[in-house]
Amino acid sequence: MSVKNLERRFDMCSYILEERITHYENLMEEFNISKSTAIRDVRFISDYLLALETQAAIADGRN
Repeated sequence: MSVKNLERRFDMCSYILEERITHYENLMEEFNISKSTAIRDVRFISDYLLALETQAAIADGRN
């Protein structure tokens, strides 16, 4: 893992802790990343850095 990826993930942790509730689209915009990168980063954060609760998309298509 590159230093850039690790820094982004730590920044994302801070963002998630501050926002409390967010969507992949918000992470994509805030960090200028693709949805697959956002999903991968959230999975990494949940596995190694923070206990996160994630929810599947609801009928409005947001996740």
